[in-house]
Amino acid sequence: MKNKYSVLLLPISGVLTGLCTCYFVPAALEWFSIAPFLFVIFGIAGEKIRLRRGLRLGFLYFYPYYLTVWHWFLLMYPLEFTGLSKLAAFGAVLAAWLGLPLVQAVVAMWQVPLFYAAARSGFAKKPLYPAIFAAGYALFEWIQTLTWAGVPWGRLAIGQAYTPIFVRSAALFGSYFVAFALVFVNGCVALAARHMLGRENREAVLSIGLAGVMFALNLTLGGLVTLTHSPDAEGSSVTAAALQGNISSADKWKDSSITNVMSVYKRLTDAAASDGADVVVWTESSLPYTLNQHQFMLEFVEDLAKENDITLFASSFWCDFDTDATYNAVLNVSPETGINTDVVYKKQRLVPFGEFVPYKALVEKLFPPLAGLSMFGSDVSTGDGACVAETECGKVGNLICFDSIYETYALVSARECAELIAISTNDSWFGQSAALYQHTAQAILRAIETDRYVIRAANTGYTCVISPEGEIIDALPIDEEGYLVSEVSMRSTRTVYSVLGNLAVWIFAAAIVFLCTDAAVSRFKSRKSI
Repeated sequence: MKNKYSVLLLPISGVLTGLCTCYFVPAALEWFSIAPFLFVIFGIAGEKIRLRRGLRLGFLYFYPYYLTVWHWFLLMYPLEFTGLSKLAAFGAVLAAWLGLPLVQAVVAMWQVPLFYAAARSGFAKKPLYPAIFAAGYALFEWIQTLTWAGVPWGRLAIGQAYTPIFVRSAALFGSYFVAFALVFVNGCVALAARHMLGRENREAVLSIGLAGVMFALNLTLGGLVTLTHSPDAEGSSVTAAALQGNISSADKWKDSSITNVMSVYKRLTDAAASDGADVVVWTESSLPYTLNQHQFMLEFVEDLAKENDITLFASSFWCDFDTDATYNAVLNVSPETGINTDVVYKKQRLVPFGEFVPYKALVEKLFPPLAGLSMFGSDVSTGDGACVAETECGKVGNLICFDSIYETYALVSARECAELIAISTNDSWFGQSAALYQHTAQAILRAIETDRYVIRAANTGYTCVISPEGEIIDALPIDEEGYLVSEVSMRSTRTVYSVLGNLAVWIFAAAIVFLCTDAAVSRFKSRKSI
């Protein structure tokens, strides 16, 4: 299939795979959707391929993929909560939708020439092509977590999150192993198609067999995690509540709304406590003010905890008066001692163009409206390190919004003995788009990776409670005010992943480096012998 139309398989494959992360199509499709892309890539492996051609092939898959993953940017128009004009809002939305996928695709497309470099090794036999490409794919997913521009929103594992048995292997080797398994199976299907095209039936059967083995292995590992999840490991039972204030971002930041905000959260907190809640989790920046600069707000949250005899995790902004830095924070409020200023969790991953503007001077020159998108009027400071709160019910690790899409932060909390993970987020910017479910899928992965219950409180949804097996055991309807109260267990177990961390990524990286080095040495020797 060396005709000019075969290149169309690349964007088609990218869109189909992107749709798998949006929950518009069955999760099963993701085990096949990458195969058309790899069918083309494997078809010219072994040829002398220019770097430019390899990058172009990668771009034709990854840019449509990320455009699909981030399509919900378009649904945020007209950005009413920003105060931008409709024209400026249109420009900002379009720049975000076209720009972020472009940045991510320009990085991800290097996987293709990297694969071709590794495939030149004498050890890289054709049956190993799926494993080589899968290792590179998983490695690049991890690389995305290293900079603000990466934003690992579209990692492959989230496409399987709502079918938890397919991602429970993450408790052993992390979500990057799930990505490896997905790409490996797709690669084997692509290679089998290549063999069938060449009437190499024996080799085609071998490739299909390897795909089946990997699929079964991932499924078996997930089943093993489920079977070894003993109820005897459960700690004390806690009645936890997550609130959903359902206050739109357009209204939340108005100065006149503070009375209504306080009224809503008092009513919901009182109701949750009356239903037996011991721990109550508020949404991200429930009180959109710097709390320790307003005495009446400090007294408000402390009185709520005391009157209801609950441990309250209230979210607001917090100022460090020594450094004049302002943080997006979660406060641990005890019914006896009030706010524990030594245990203030400060958000570690800030939202670009929401809480800070990267390369602000350049952005101000090129596109001034984007420079003014910070919700706080100025950049919020970045927190540093996990903050596990000691409560009467046990140890609780907090995460805020974007923190939950990076596996490291939940992992560190578990290693520091957090027995429950509480996520406070404000996803009201997303409306009812696929972004709500993509973001929640990340929380499902964090629950599985750490073997912890996750309480997720979201301003307009998706507010839910997730079990350590990745099952959503309780949830609230989107865009409705309310609260949920659920029995959860404090857990002190350690998963294999919480011990090993991203060891799988380092193994993938080592394999790629070895193959590329071997290929380079062989090429050097052959040139020298001429």
